[in-house]
Amino acid sequence: MAKYRMVNVKFWDDTYIGNLDTTSKLLFLYFFTNPLTTISGIYEIQLKRIALDTGLDKETVEKVLVRFEKDGKMTFRDGWIYIKNFIKNQMVNASVLQGVEREIQLIPNDVIKLLQVDWIQLVDSVGTACGQGGGKLKLILKPKLNLNLNLTTTICSEQKIDFDFKKWKFQNITDGFIFLMQEKFPAVNIKSELAKMEAWFISNPKNKKSNYERFITNWLIKAQDKSMPKGGNNGTDRKYSKTTDSSGSSKYDGIGAVAET
Repeated sequence: MAKYRMVNVKFWDDTYIGNLDTTSKLLFLYFFTNPLTTISGIYEIQLKRIALDTGLDKETVEKVLVRFEKDGKMTFRDGWIYIKNFIKNQMVNASVLQGVEREIQLIPNDVIKLLQVDWIQLVDSVGTACGQGGGKLKLILKPKLNLNLNLTTTICSEQKIDFDFKKWKFQNITDGFIFLMQEKFPAVNIKSELAKMEAWFISNPKNKKSNYERFITNWLIKAQDKSMPKGGNNGTDRKYSKTTDSSGSSKYDGIGAVAET
C-alpha cells in the first residue's frame, strides 16, 4: 500500500521555517516526508541514507541536526530520530492513532531512553491534531519502560456519515476519511467516486441506507476491482508488476499505480 504524509501549505508561512537557510529547510521537510517515516514520528534512519537522498555531505547533515535538537524540534541518536511535532502535522483519526500505538510498541526500549521521548508532549501533539471529539487514546496509557504516567488524550471522533436527500450531498465526510479511503483504495479517485454515489442517489431516492460508511466502502471495493488490469483465467488472475516506460522511468501496474507522496 502506498504511504502518504501530509504537509500543510502553511509550512512555508511558519516563522521558524522562514528563518532557516535553504539546506535546513530541505532537511526539515525531508525528515517529515522520507520513505522511512512512521506515523509516530520516531523512526530509524542512517546518516548515510540522509546524505544520499538529499545530496548533502554527512557533516552538514549532522550540523543541521544539532541545530534542530537545540531548537527543540527533533532528536537524533545512533541512527534513530524523534520528531516532536510529527503527529500534529498529520491527518489524524482513530485508525491513524491505532497505527501510532503499533509503531510505538515496536520501538526498542533502549531507543526510547536514548531519544528521551517526551510522552506528555506526544499526548499534547496528538490532542492538537485531533481537535475536539470523544473517546480516549489508550496507547499513552500504557507507555513503554513502565513509566508511572496516567496520560490520555482525545481522539478524533468523526460524526456518523449521512446523506442529505434535499441537498443530494453526503454529510460529515471529513478530509481524514477521504485520506484514509485513498490509502485503502489507491487505484480509484475517492472524490470522483463520491460524486458518482451522490448522482446515484439522485436517480434512486428511495434507496436510503442504514449505514452509509458501509455503502461507500462497498462501492469503492467494486470501483477498485474494476480499475485493476485483468489477466487470464476470466480476469481472476490479476498480476501487478514493475515495468519501465519509453522514457526509462519505472512505474507500477495495478495497485501500485499511485505514487507515494
